[in-house]
Amino acid sequence: MLKALLEHQRQQFEQIAHAHMAKVGTTKTEPCLSSQIAIYRESVKQPHSVARAILAALVESPELLADFKATDAARMKKLREESSDLELSLLRYFAASGLAFHSLLGLSPLPDAMMNRLFDRLLDESAWTDQMQPAKTRKKVTR
Repeated sequence: MLKALLEHQRQQFEQIAHAHMAKVGTTKTEPCLSSQIAIYRESVKQPHSVARAILAALVESPELLADFKATDAARMKKLREESSDLELSLLRYFAASGLAFHSLLGLSPLPDAMMNRLFDRLLDESAWTDQMQPAKTRKKVTR
């Protein structure tokens, strides 16, 4: 039952990502990051009872997260490929996930309007261009 709920949730998130990409994907320099932020934004709007039940069940059966870990690894690879400043992209990604998880746990003191503004800023690539660092090249270590 829990596995079916997780699969349903994963499919919903994929649908959100596809809809977001269809709407704005071609205009984004980091479409993967943009779609992930959009997923976190939508997750805040979902009824918490199902998400909280899934979270509680995962505490009892953490092995069910194995598929999600593999998917996240692929997502991080895609973020690396798209980003000219990986650290900034990761800050935006984890800021969005933090907002979503605080909301899920009922710990967010922010009103919905503020949440929406924060997600708008995270999604606005132009707001982040001044913060971008040039890509770093790795120095070869000689011994």
